[in-house]
Amino acid sequence: APQNVGLVLMDAGGHDLLAIEREEKGRLVKSDIFEHPVSFSVLQTEHTDSPEEALSLSLNRYGSVELGYMQELTGSSEEELLTALKGRVFFNPLVDGYEIKDRFVAGNVIAKMEDIRQWQQVHTETDSRVDEALAALEEAVPEQIPFDDLDFNFGERWIPTGVFAAYMSHLYETEVKIAYSPSLDEFSVSNTRTNVKIYEEFCVKGYYRSYDGMSLLKHALHNTVPNMMKCVGKDENGNDIKVRD
Repeated sequence: APQNVGLVLMDAGGHDLLAIEREEKGRLVKSDIFEHPVSFSVLQTEHTDSPEEALSLSLNRYGSVELGYMQELTGSSEEELLTALKGRVFFNPLVDGYEIKDRFVAGNVIAKMEDIRQWQQVHTETDSRVDEALAALEEAVPEQIPFDDLDFNFGERWIPTGVFAAYMSHLYETEVKIAYSPSLDEFSVSNTRTNVKIYEEFCVKGYYRSYDGMSLLKHALHNTVPNMMKCVGKDENGNDIKVRD
């Protein structure tokens, strides 16, 4: 009833709920989805002169490039269809079939190229379709970013903790262990023994406390800085007036 629309719209999914009905001659009736599929056509096209339309119909019906079905629709030969769809479909030897460009030239194209080259080593016969597919993949390989243009911080999560541990062990001249907890997104650090590098050379002494090398290491891994304070005077109660140092 119309008076219920306001109540329905108070819910976050109210608009979706109202979509299950439609108005017809002043009456609300069930939406089309209750009678037949609405996301794709249920009418079967028996003929088309367009290879592009035949490709769309094949994808709509089968979800893949079915050349036999497309030949039935167009009356064209496989060679004629492939010529008309050149650059839109590519032969993928890994699945022994054709795929549309959006599916084939996508994802990790470098790994796909390596897999196809390995396939070529086993199947030594020359196949121009495979060469054409490789050329399309090579064209899609993204430009390699120069090392100088890379920007990453100490403590990047994708870098193994062993890399940081090895570097810090070399820097501190003692064994340093670093662990990372993905669930907490937090690093923990420890060392087998302390030395002058940790408590003196790589130590920052503040007004109230000192941060040794291990404390600074943990801050560096989390990309944070110690909260160092200093006293700039006394208040009326004799307490320190603290400001960030």
